[in-house]
Amino acid sequence: MTLQERLNNDDRFAKSIGAQLTEVREGYACAELTVEERHLNGAGVCQGGVMYTLADLSFAAVANSHGILSLGISNTITFIKRSFRRTNQGGMYRVGKPSQIALLRYKNQQWKRRDSCHDDGIGLSNEQPFCF
Repeated sequence: MTLQERLNNDDRFAKSIGAQLTEVREGYACAELTVEERHLNGAGVCQGGVMYTLADLSFAAVANSHGILSLGISNTITFIKRSFRRTNQGGMYRVGKPSQIALLRYKNQQWKRRDSCHDDGIGLSNEQPFCF
């Protein structure tokens, strides 16, 4: 089983809202979701937690792409533009070399490749293998 398959199958929350990883390689991951009626907040735009879930799913793939269990210890998300009912896709990449503490950056793009949010995350590796 690949890391992409494991996270797409085992991340129950991401799976329940329709988010899935579409590409995973060492130091990079891309997740996407088609915004549906159920994802909209009271203002009629995509709920921020949905956007964060895409970032978090990508984060999990990148942080663990080296086979060492890594969990997020800090994340900061900045919303730049509203997101409506379109496919949202975001890529997370590692900044710097694999180490115990990793900085990861995320850029979410929607229709016509316009950025809708950015996320910076910090992951901590506990040196325990993460099997996939």
